[in-house]
Amino acid sequence: MRFQSDRPSTGNAGGWLHRVDGNTMRSPIPIALPKPRLPRADIEAIARNAYEALTGDQRNWLANDLGCTTNALVQLCVGFDRKNGAFTFPMRDARMWIVGIRMRAANGKKWSVKGGREGMFLAPRLWKRKGPVLLPEGASDAAALVEHFDVVGRPSCSGAVQMTTEVCAGRVCVVIADHDVPGQKGATVLAAALRKHASDVCVVWPPVGHKDVREWFAVGGTIEEMRALLARRGKPLHRTGVLPSHLTPDDAMEVAVRQYQEDDAAVMTWLALNR
Repeated sequence: MRFQSDRPSTGNAGGWLHRVDGNTMRSPIPIALPKPRLPRADIEAIARNAYEALTGDQRNWLANDLGCTTNALVQLCVGFDRKNGAFTFPMRDARMWIVGIRMRAANGKKWSVKGGREGMFLAPRLWKRKGPVLLPEGASDAAALVEHFDVVGRPSCSGAVQMTTEVCAGRVCVVIADHDVPGQKGATVLAAALRKHASDVCVVWPPVGHKDVREWFAVGGTIEEMRALLARRGKPLHRTGVLPSHLTPDDAMEVAVRQYQEDDAAVMTWLALNR
């Protein structure tokens, strides 16, 4: 004789499941399985095939859309994935190996290839290993700057922090924050992490009224103005001067955001994060 319970068996024999101690059967706790990773060779093959598939007309269109040069896209190894109908931006680790791919559709929608890792937007052939390293947020901002500076494009406002500290060790680092709260917070976290590894760290913003470097350059911002902005780093631009160095990162962030919201200057440098 079979006794019914609230747990029917899923086996071919049918029936119901019971606990031997007579208590109610509990549902098993689900175990989160790690997401499968694609081998690095497969990720590199996808990036290489997409790079070779990108036509000159497509590259010209994307350069015009992003406000950068076609050579910047070449140096970042940007391609086109025909299956997904999207442009591809390889993401690299501190060894310059391709570990992931960011997709970008013509309408601006972005996503990453499944099985890859989050990495940085780098141009190995343009990496000078001297002068300041600029750390903007996103591939499009990286494309706008990569021909003129050593650039590490961050995948998001808070992504790839560990990789970034590795590739920037011993360098002068300028974190370029977007003009929004997530961008400011992400830049703060990254700058605090870099302070342990870089020779010098500061955070700057594009001129007030422009969300990021791409938007600034789209309305007339130039590399010369960016160089002038960098030349002013380390100098107090706000009437209150240097932020107290004893503040915790969270407290310093609160003070910096308050000053940023009150300031009319084109850029504010966060001196509290300098070594």
